[in-house]
Amino acid sequence: MNFDLHGDGPGNAVSYEKGRGVKGDEGVLKAAFDGNHGWFWRNRTKADVTVTLQVQGAYSAIKRVD
Repeated sequence: MNFDLHGDGPGNAVSYEKGRGVKGDEGVLKAAFDGNHGWFWRNRTKADVTVTLQVQGAYSAIKRVD
């Protein structure tokens, strides 16, 4: 799995972490500032992949963009 964990907001932009060919991972994100924070995942294989996202705290929406 390839991924990019990033954020942007008024006058701010950050790339927290990027990965390529990652077989498994876990972690915690504490947002550095108010704004949009999100992940981009891409599976470049033909194998099925399961992504489990657990969230808590203040957020307004979780969106899937195809």
